[in-house]
Amino acid sequence: MLHWALLPLRRITDYRGRSRRREFWLFTLAMVLAWAALYTLAEVLFPLAEGQVPDPSNAAGPQDPVTLSPDGHRFFNMLSRPLLLFFAAVHLPLSIRRLHDTGRTWWAYLVVFLPYVGVLILLWLFIKDSEPYGNKWGPDPKGRDQLPRFADDQLDTMPLPAARIREG
Repeated sequence: MLHWALLPLRRITDYRGRSRRREFWLFTLAMVLAWAALYTLAEVLFPLAEGQVPDPSNAAGPQDPVTLSPDGHRFFNMLSRPLLLFFAAVHLPLSIRRLHDTGRTWWAYLVVFLPYVGVLILLWLFIKDSEPYGNKWGPDPKGRDQLPRFADDQLDTMPLPAARIREG
C-alpha cells in the first residue's frame, strides 16, 4: 500500500502515461493524513492556555471553532504553505495521468474551473474505472491483454449477424 502512495513522488515530472485509481486515491489519502497530522502537531505544540479566549480573526467563518493559539497558527501556516505547493506539484501530474487512464486529455482537468459543478465532474472522472486495454497514452496499467485476435480460418466459421431482408 505504501508503494502506491509513494509512486507519484517518483513520477513527479511525468505528465505522460496512465495512473490507476489505487495510485491516485492512496496518494490523496496520504496527502489528507499529512495535513491532519500537521494540524494536530500544531495543536499539541501550541495549545490554547487554560482560560485563553481564541482569537476570532483566526476563524474561517462565524461558526468555526478556533482551537489553535496564535503561535500555533503561525507554525501551521509556516509549514502548510510549502507543503501545499509540494502536494500540488505532485498531484497535478497524477491527476492528468488519471484522466489519461480514463481516456481523456489533460484539457478535461480544466472543468474544475466551472463554478459549483466542476469539482463534482472532476471527482466523477477520477472515480471512473480505467479504460480497458491500451489507449493512446499507454498500455493498461491493470495488465489486461488486448482483445483476442482471430485466425483467418476462425473468421470463416463465425456466424454473421442476421440482417433484415427488404421486400419489394
